[in-house]
Amino acid sequence: MSLKRIGTEATLDPMLKKILLTIAILVPFTMLLVGWNVQAAQARWLQYRAQLIDAGALLTFDQIQAGRPVLQAKGDNVAARATDVARRLADVKGPTSRGVLNSTRELRIDFFEGIPARAIETTKAYMAPRWEVIRDLEGISNLQAGRFDIDYAGSELYAGPELYTGPDLEIGARFQQQAPPIGTLANGMFVQASLRLIDGEADAAAAVIPDILALASPLASEPAMQAYLSRVSQGMRASRLLEQTLRVDSLPAETLTAIDSAIHAFLKDNTLTWALRGQRAVVIGHYDGIRSGVFVPGVSSIFAAYDDQRMSVERLTSLIKAADDLQALAAAVESVKAKRTDTDGLAGLSSLLSPNVVAAELRAHFYLLTELRAARMALAYETFRLENGDWPASPEDVVPDYLKARPTDPFDQLPMKIARREDRWVFYSVGRNGKDDGGHVASDKQSKRRLDVGFRLLDEEKRELLIVE
Repeated sequence: MSLKRIGTEATLDPMLKKILLTIAILVPFTMLLVGWNVQAAQARWLQYRAQLIDAGALLTFDQIQAGRPVLQAKGDNVAARATDVARRLADVKGPTSRGVLNSTRELRIDFFEGIPARAIETTKAYMAPRWEVIRDLEGISNLQAGRFDIDYAGSELYAGPELYTGPDLEIGARFQQQAPPIGTLANGMFVQASLRLIDGEADAAAAVIPDILALASPLASEPAMQAYLSRVSQGMRASRLLEQTLRVDSLPAETLTAIDSAIHAFLKDNTLTWALRGQRAVVIGHYDGIRSGVFVPGVSSIFAAYDDQRMSVERLTSLIKAADDLQALAAAVESVKAKRTDTDGLAGLSSLLSPNVVAAELRAHFYLLTELRAARMALAYETFRLENGDWPASPEDVVPDYLKARPTDPFDQLPMKIARREDRWVFYSVGRNGKDDGGHVASDKQSKRRLDVGFRLLDEEKRELLIVE
């Protein structure tokens, strides 16, 4: 393009004139089109949001708080006792955890592989001053659950610091700061029970199993995924303690029945619904916060599109609706994974809030149900043996007197698998890979993971305490 000079005046090249004219026409048109698209997307989101409200969905933490089950908030309940013990435990002075069982992967308590002799005395010395505090958690399975005093709907929930940190981080921080460290308390109970098992006190070790399950009871309706994942950890810890207790010794039938009742109650109260509702409220607030400029001013129209908000909430809502139906939940998880959008990452959802990531986290839900269902099958077989003098000839022999029905494998929706080995029974699920690997429930030394998921139950004459140097 060039300028032609006539006298002292310059004129634009005709082609340049056309380009500028086109730009002058297209820019307003494009802005109008973008504005129309944003308004249409906003209308779609508001319409969907109105449908959720009409259906009674809880979309904010205020609504969630008002809709949660009424639980005893004060007095001597599990939540209050755990909070008090955690506070006192933090003030305990004593040996460090160096060389203590369950403090590192190398010193993980595993009665099937053997307990390192060098770590037993170190662990007893470490636990001695702490057990004086933790012992106050004994018998909590006889208390009401109670509730932790956690404010999820505070005025500063979506008011980040100078630069956006995200409501998801805020929710996690609130839960960890305002709830006692359940994992720390449960692990202390687990280690002390293991020491009792080493000392030949199987009954005393078994009594801790219902208490570990009860310790997680206040988490059942917490609207935070971190709370649910903590609950999963305690359920698996209780199952592991039971398996290792029956690896070392036998238990009376009445003790087995009490443990089975505790597991049944834990499973009955186990739901994903509240955690997923909290996750949905976080996602809604996440988009609204960015769009309003609370987090990163000036980027709302790019990073918080209404259609992305609607699709993310739709995916989480599908998980909420299916939360308590394993078959429907498995289908919903696969659907969520298939509908992942490239825009998830633009709003910071790819690593923390993305429904796709939430769907991946729900794998822990399936593992929890698998381990506890397998544990209940083992309890039924063991109780049958004690009362009849021999193992059941088939799974039907324990139904319905010892187990209402044969549990379903959460991963393939078929009956839980049973394998008989030379000296043990294995009750198991196909696990994540969906393949029956013959009851391979121990961690593989090469892959460092289990191919199947389940529970091992040794013949009585094979049970013993194995100490390794």
